[in-house]
Amino acid sequence: MRLFIAIKIVPNPELYDILSKLGTYGKAVGVENIHLTLKFLGEVMDPSKIISSLELIKFKSFDLELRGMGAFPNERKARILFLRAFPEDILSSLADETDIATKEISRDHPFTPHITLLRIRNYADLKNIIDEYKNKYFLKQKVDHFSLFKSILTPKGPIYEELKKFQLI
Repeated sequence: MRLFIAIKIVPNPELYDILSKLGTYGKAVGVENIHLTLKFLGEVMDPSKIISSLELIKFKSFDLELRGMGAFPNERKARILFLRAFPEDILSSLADETDIATKEISRDHPFTPHITLLRIRNYADLKNIIDEYKNKYFLKQKVDHFSLFKSILTPKGPIYEELKKFQLI
């Protein structure tokens, strides 16, 4: 089973709007799949130990904000266009907690709080788009849980199935 730990994002009109506008630059993420990945776990045969460890996390609920844009690896040679997620310190702390709970699986790259909007096959210069939206506020959402998801890859794109919710306090 291909697994990841994430916060599900509830789309609003601003997210629908930006995804429809950006589709010409690459493959936009389906609104049903918008999430903030806390940790990608990869292939896991039996998730029961991971679930038991994640259930021990005690973390306070918080408000998540999405504002501004960025790109990986950078805005001039972008492969991924994303929305910046805040508060960075709280999101990083929650990601650290999930990392500790799943320490047997190493993190594949440093955590950067973001929501992927678009994947680009070849590199693209997206500096103008990023500058245009650098101060744009997209969403505020109360986060009272995170989830363990199963990712099923299909020719039409991934399908994410929520396996278990973990309540925050």
